[in-house]
Amino acid sequence: MANNVQHYQSILNEIKDFNSILGRDHRTPSPLIPELQNVWEWEDNTGLPIFPALIPVWQRFFPTHLMNRTRGLPPFAETAVGQAFVDGVQGNLQTFAVNTKLNPGDSYKTKLGLLRMIYYGDFKKIQVVDGRSQIIISKNNDVLMSYDDEIKEKGLESGQKSVSELITEINENATRGHTGPGTYWCRHNNCTETGPCITKSAIVEWGSQAGQVFYPQKRFFCNSNNVVYLMYCQACKDEGKWTIYVGETNTARNLHNRLSLHRQQLIDQTNREKYLINTTFHTLVQDMISGCSPDPDQLIRDTYVHFEHHHSKDDRRITILDGNFPNDVARKRHETLYQREFGNYTYLGNGTGSLNRFF
Repeated sequence: MANNVQHYQSILNEIKDFNSILGRDHRTPSPLIPELQNVWEWEDNTGLPIFPALIPVWQRFFPTHLMNRTRGLPPFAETAVGQAFVDGVQGNLQTFAVNTKLNPGDSYKTKLGLLRMIYYGDFKKIQVVDGRSQIIISKNNDVLMSYDDEIKEKGLESGQKSVSELITEINENATRGHTGPGTYWCRHNNCTETGPCITKSAIVEWGSQAGQVFYPQKRFFCNSNNVVYLMYCQACKDEGKWTIYVGETNTARNLHNRLSLHRQQLIDQTNREKYLINTTFHTLVQDMISGCSPDPDQLIRDTYVHFEHHHSKDDRRITILDGNFPNDVARKRHETLYQREFGNYTYLGNGTGSLNRFF
């Protein structure tokens, strides 16, 4: 047992050591780690796996995003009822009850607030029962099944659902999910453009050539910030080519915001200042692509141009390479490492290859 614990701890230490990652030869991509592939619980703030061997059997992780303020209001988790749920989730009891009368005011509204928090928290391997003045939660170790046509992966906004409807949704959702590392949909109802482009896989083949594959070692979501990400073109891959771009987001801007900028402006600042995006611009780009006009500023070596003219925004595929960096310098250094690992600034011409430029 001790050796087992040491083994999983060593894996955890390895994948969270940013200095070790920076010391890796960029020609040797990160390996597939078999022990990560069946992990179903991950820290939402760090992206790190939660190995069952390293925690008490019934202890579970409480998502940090549930502690965020909404419209300036304190989160439900900070109320007496919310804290009782947090304590129960993080405790080592298989079954616990939360008294919904602990909060002042309407007990039914309190119960709704608790259930909405549980639903939005996307908790797995639990079963919720309405016990009148309390909500009873039982944890289990059942096999987590994949989403399918019967129970689909959908947005987690609770809307106007009743107590009974929320309990049904929570219990169904708790039986389905993803295992392994990767980048996954944030499950916001209004995430209709980024969500479909997320890779949702522990094996990311970003090009058509041998070795053009990435094995994630952490789990992130499309609303994560402070990350380095990979964008590649599925259409180019299907055509036997490859086109990629590696970028980063800071602590104040999540991936949604960053990708929306890719749809609005050129990535090169000099070109942004020189060219206005209008009808004349699009005509010029088409002439450059067809070879009728020269491209001295490498306008078509750009994510905006690629997914507006060569292929469509629906051909984008996005995966987060790493995140939760300790500072801006660390994130920038990792961005450079991954730009070398993915394409090494090799431009193949006519909008394909690496869209990153080496300055």
